[in-house]
Amino acid sequence: MEPRQLRLSSDGAQSSVSNNSTDETSLQQRRVRRCRICKRFMDYEVLIVHMQKFHGIEMAREVSTVVRPKKRTTRCEVEGCDFIARSQLAYIKHMKVVHSPEEKLEHYVRCPLCQVPFDEHENLVEHCRTDHGDEQCVVEMRTFQNAKECEEFIYEDGAILVKFCTRHMNHDLSVPDLPLSKADRDVIAGYLRRGVGVDIIRDIIRQKNPNPKTRLHWIRNDDIRITSATLQYEEKLKERIASSSSSEVRGLRQTKLDPAEGDTSISAATLLEESFKCEDDQIGRSDDVRPMNSAISAESLLGCSSCIKLAEKVAELEAMVRKLSEQMMEVNGAHDQLFESAVKVEKS
Repeated sequence: MEPRQLRLSSDGAQSSVSNNSTDETSLQQRRVRRCRICKRFMDYEVLIVHMQKFHGIEMAREVSTVVRPKKRTTRCEVEGCDFIARSQLAYIKHMKVVHSPEEKLEHYVRCPLCQVPFDEHENLVEHCRTDHGDEQCVVEMRTFQNAKECEEFIYEDGAILVKFCTRHMNHDLSVPDLPLSKADRDVIAGYLRRGVGVDIIRDIIRQKNPNPKTRLHWIRNDDIRITSATLQYEEKLKERIASSSSSEVRGLRQTKLDPAEGDTSISAATLLEESFKCEDDQIGRSDDVRPMNSAISAESLLGCSSCIKLAEKVAELEAMVRKLSEQMMEVNGAHDQLFESAVKVEKS
């Protein structure tokens, strides 16, 4: 029994020794220290407190020096270039900016037909004339004394005449990003007036426009909602214009035709009655001279005071009618201008 116990104890000692060795290496990596008195391992900060508290020894704090690794530098591999990059990112940027064949050209332009870059417009023009047969492509040469004169030589108001290509260059055209045309909006408005739902309108229009190069093929629910809001705005605007014009006309008629308070003007019916009475009086006074069925001459009517008042009122009414017609034309013109401005705002 005893040898076995001794062997076990020796094995335990060996295992403890090996464990202690591994612990020491791992503890050294963790910046730990071992107490010289009680042989216990602990963190360096804890060891300072431990030595002062249990053993009455004050330890001086060690200043740990951290050695930073040297930065890896990269030298440019292009012959004749002495640039040294301190990082890989700086090296990539240097190669792209300095040694890229396209970036060497400070102000390069591309041919719109074959995409060949040129550093000057004259070279591009010569290329278009020789390689593409464009004889009308020329460059006008001008010489100026300074930059200010170069900027202000064309027009006195500062305007500059520029010739440019209206086609899309150097990028692909995205059909879904194009705005809806007026014809496309009219198609959507036709379905909206019928009361068709948004999802159903989208499916119907996509089925009727299978070509992916058309804008309606890529129609979205937002496009339909925006068109619906624009249509409602236009209808409300028309209703407001119509109601405002009708109310203005009614107000003008009421103010012009209705008699005001304290107005002593004679109505047309009263004037007619007075004229008839005047005629009867004249006929009664001239019974002994002419018969009852004799006609009244125009000269006698012109001398009647009531007829003169009637003629004046008729002239006033005609002038009032002309003014009302002119105001109606002005209201209609304002209505057309408001409608055109609303259409312009909707288009913009």
